[in-house]
Amino acid sequence: MLARFLYFIPKSNVGSRDVRNGYVIPEALKIEYQNLAFQLLRIAPVFDENGKEQPRILTLSPDALDAWLQFSEYIESKQGENGELHSIQDWSAKLPGAALRIAGIFHVAEYLERTAIIELGIMERALDLCQLLIPHAKAAFDLMGSIEEVNDAKIVFKWLHALAGDRFTQRDAFQAHDTRFKKMERLKKALGILAERHIISEPRTLPTGGRPSTYHLINPMAREGRV
Repeated sequence: MLARFLYFIPKSNVGSRDVRNGYVIPEALKIEYQNLAFQLLRIAPVFDENGKEQPRILTLSPDALDAWLQFSEYIESKQGENGELHSIQDWSAKLPGAALRIAGIFHVAEYLERTAIIELGIMERALDLCQLLIPHAKAAFDLMGSIEEVNDAKIVFKWLHALAGDRFTQRDAFQAHDTRFKKMERLKKALGILAERHIISEPRTLPTGGRPSTYHLINPMAREGRV
């Protein structure tokens, strides 16, 4: 469900508010807002020859469609394993669809039922808004808990399925994912999640005569999908 919301985290003004003064919405603005709301409500329904109500279909102009496809390609290119949106890919994968819905809302609010074709200008406004929402989504997911750590754990879990033995060292895991983990501490967080779910054991130390080796046992039931 979290991937279905659009997030915005404004800068807090708590601590700097003037509690003695309130902001009064100008009367002209209230009237304009009210009029638009009622204009939207007064859009007449469309019926077929049998009297059944039909949806109004909005379409994109060729330029608007091309802009949306370019945005979709851009988002897709950032969702890979090393992409900047990988940690929120469940959310970002839905962003192009959200952009279409936002463009539809912008279009109807401006043109009501006068035209069913969404032009480039409206689409660009919707895409600009969606682009602005990306860092806010990252911040929101960070506040709710590290999505990145969970995704890291998923990557390591997939790697475990390809291992032949019943154990692995942290160094093995680090070297196998050197493009993803630049620091061992990030890998340890992912391994901690897997250990909490009993997919691997807690870290164990194997004396080697020199620097001790840290390893984990793999729960065989995890490979069978029973954990």
